[in-house]
Amino acid sequence: MKSDDIFPETEKTTIPLGNNWRCLACFTSATLSWLPGSLLTLHSQPSPQTVQRVEVGQVDELRITKDLEVIGSLEPFLEIEISSQAQGLIISMPVDEGKRVSKGDLLFELDALAEEIALRRAKAELEKSQTELRKLKAGYLPQEIEEARKRVNANEAINAAAEDGWKRIQRLEEQGIVSASELIKAQTDLEVTRSQVSQSSARLLLLEQGYRNEDIQIAAAEVKVQQALVAGIEKRIADTRIEAPAAGVIVTRLKDLAEWTNSGERVLVMVVDNEMKLRIEVPQKNVPSIKPGQKATVQVPGLEDHRFTAEVVNLVPKARLGSRNFPVILRLKNKDRRLASGMFAKVRLHLENDRMGLTVPRTAIQFRGEDLVVYRVDPLPAEAKQSGKTTFSSAQLPGAAGKNATVQDAVAVEVKVIVTEELDKEIVIQPIRSDELWKGCEVVIMGGTRLTNRSPLHRLRDAGFPPDKS
Repeated sequence: MKSDDIFPETEKTTIPLGNNWRCLACFTSATLSWLPGSLLTLHSQPSPQTVQRVEVGQVDELRITKDLEVIGSLEPFLEIEISSQAQGLIISMPVDEGKRVSKGDLLFELDALAEEIALRRAKAELEKSQTELRKLKAGYLPQEIEEARKRVNANEAINAAAEDGWKRIQRLEEQGIVSASELIKAQTDLEVTRSQVSQSSARLLLLEQGYRNEDIQIAAAEVKVQQALVAGIEKRIADTRIEAPAAGVIVTRLKDLAEWTNSGERVLVMVVDNEMKLRIEVPQKNVPSIKPGQKATVQVPGLEDHRFTAEVVNLVPKARLGSRNFPVILRLKNKDRRLASGMFAKVRLHLENDRMGLTVPRTAIQFRGEDLVVYRVDPLPAEAKQSGKTTFSSAQLPGAAGKNATVQDAVAVEVKVIVTEELDKEIVIQPIRSDELWKGCEVVIMGGTRLTNRSPLHRLRDAGFPPDKS
């Protein structure tokens, strides 16, 4: 027997879910309050002894993924404005818009002839100062010192001879043999030779000690000045050659060959496109769920055969004035360079980690006042089934001639639940008490409209009696 024959169409009406559960319950209660008392009596709850015929199903478990679908726009993760670091005439520009470049490739070059001339002159001055410093640090030559020593020895010999002559003339002058003027001349010659000895000895000492430390320090400072001058000119020459700071694509060319450019003036614009920036906007209610590192699946129109994976970089904590949505920046790889700036993308952002949830058919959900419930089916022990009281005779049951009357084989347990997700044909629920429902337990999916807690049940799985239509 088909289930369509067992359960009338009125029992299979899908319960609408969503945000209007309580409204529907209130509407139902208000409607019933207008019915006549006799009619309400007909639909009153059955006696606890009445065995309710129900169809049962099992609670299933499903992996739940909470996603947010939005439309975003692709941008280059890095856009670089290439400016001139010096002023001059552009003499080379081997790139154009759309050309892909690698890191270190020449983008453009300026005329540097004047700086190269200045560099040669500065290097010559540097070499001169370095030679002078080396000379001071090395001191005097050994030949110079030896020559000074010989001069000291010669001056000492002359001085000794002059002193002997002075003594001899002094004795002769005392004897009256020579005049006083000759004595004065001899004494003058002696003073001269003594001065020569002193000068040559001082010169020898100076040569032996080397140059003064102050002179060496002055020469060293001069070398540093020249080195700084050379480095500055070399830097200016290097600034005339502009190379790509990273691999990317030239997107804008603002100057042409043979044009003059000033220092700091923009010449080219390039983008680094091995990574892309994906900008989306999310509603305020989803802001608490956005965290750096979250993954998103990206699909781009025109590239439907390929799905990209993006990662949340940050959330901009300022809503757009018009939409009141919050911008979110994501990053995604673009190794094959299939993505381009300005493309639109469909983004599925995974807001939470996957979790397991219990699911039941929509028809298992019942309203009880402001609560949502499902009825768990607890089978009776074998001895309880044998002593169960018959409620309906075989003559009262359609198509049951010659068969036993309805016998209780289970009991209904009312379980309060919360609806967390709505799927196509199933509802994801969460019991108020986690131990009241589990995967594989049976619940009433047809015939539960009039059930109460601990109602006696007769479960229908194969061909048998139809459930209660009331």
